[in-house]
Order: sequence, then structure tokens, then C-alpha cells
Amino acid sequence: MRKRGAPSHDRAASHPPGREGGGAQGGWYARHLQTDPIKTKAITLGILNFVGDLVTQLFVEKSGQVDFRRLAAMTSLGLFIVGPILHYWYGFLNRVVKAPGTKGVLIRLSMDQFIFAPIFIAFTFAYLLLMEGNAGKIQQKIQSDWKPTLFANWKLWIPFQFCNFMFVPPILQVLFSNVVGLVWNVYISYASHTPAGGASNKQVSRLQQNIVHVAHEPLRRIPDT
Repeated sequence: MRKRGAPSHDRAASHPPGREGGGAQGGWYARHLQTDPIKTKAITLGILNFVGDLVTQLFVEKSGQVDFRRLAAMTSLGLFIVGPILHYWYGFLNRVVKAPGTKGVLIRLSMDQFIFAPIFIAFTFAYLLLMEGNAGKIQQKIQSDWKPTLFANWKLWIPFQFCNFMFVPPILQVLFSNVVGLVWNVYISYASHTPAGGASNKQVSRLQQNIVHVAHEPLRRIPDT
């Protein structure tokens, strides 16, 4: 559900951890980010959540049919909550963290991953269960699966966003962030819809390993600059 980290004012406000498309380098998307940033980011997250959950249902869980209520819940999470909240969160990080270079990146990553991410993962579980009519399962789900999901988040977003902002050419950063955001949404959708305690089972662990591998693959193809 989120892209993490933020090295510069414009780029940081546009790249959520886990989960949103960031600032573009030019063209149609960049123009819309400038003229209507919240709406553009909200739609981006809505699309990523929609695709992520659809892929999860049809190709990971192989359910054979689409649960449209669940799909709507995941889409609304990105469209109405993740996109707008991350816009303001990264704006806050940029106002508060003034340190330049690597130090600034590390401070933003630390605040994002160790303050924001733990709260937001719990909120994601609660929101999805509530929207799908399973409010009574929220407490058990958070108690059982919050920790393994948070660890999965750290494994993916901390190294990726550090490498993304430090080494990836600016023209490719949005593309890589969107790829990671999509595969993370596949994981968070699956983890959110397993029974309580399921986020630490072997099948979810294998999916987590595959998600990290797929997300990090583009970093091996970074052209020299």
C-alpha cells in the first residue's frame, strides 16, 4: 500500500513508502502533479491498490472469481486515504527534516519506517476488515499479523527507498517506485485477507520473499550515469 523515503522536497512529497507514485520528471503525469497533486496521487494509489488486489485474488490466491466488495475496499483505501495522507505526511517530513544528503535521507526513512509505517499497517488491517464487514476480527488480526507484516515492510521499503533515492537516475525513480508499490499492494492485500495469524505462515513467507525479489530486480538494471 505505500513508497517510502524522501530525499528532496518535491520528490519526497510525491513518493510514499509502500504504497504511491512519486514526482515525475516531465510530461503529462508531472503536469498533473503540479496542478492537482492530491487528486493525482489519490488516483494513482487507487489504481495501484485496485490492480494489486485483483492480481492477488486471481493469480496468488487463484480464487477463480473476484470478490468485488474486497476489491472496492482496497481501491477506496488507496483513493481516499493512502494518497491524500501520504501527500501531507511527506510534506511534513520535508518541512521538519532540513539535513541534506545521506543524513537527510536516513532521517526521513527512519521517521517514515519507525513512526508512520507501524501505525499505518495497523490502520490498513482495521480499515479493510471494517469495510468488508469483519469489524469483530480487527483486534485479533492486529495482534497476530501486525508484527510479521511490519517486518516484511521493512525488508522491502528500507533498502529499496535508500537505493532508489541515492543511486537511481531521477528519470527512473518514479517507475521503480510504482513497480515496488504495486508488488507491495499484492503482499498487503494477501496478508490482510488471510485468517488471523496467517501473515507468518509458510505460504505468506514465500510470497514475501518473492515480492522482495521482484521489487529489487529493477535495481540490478540501473544504467551507469
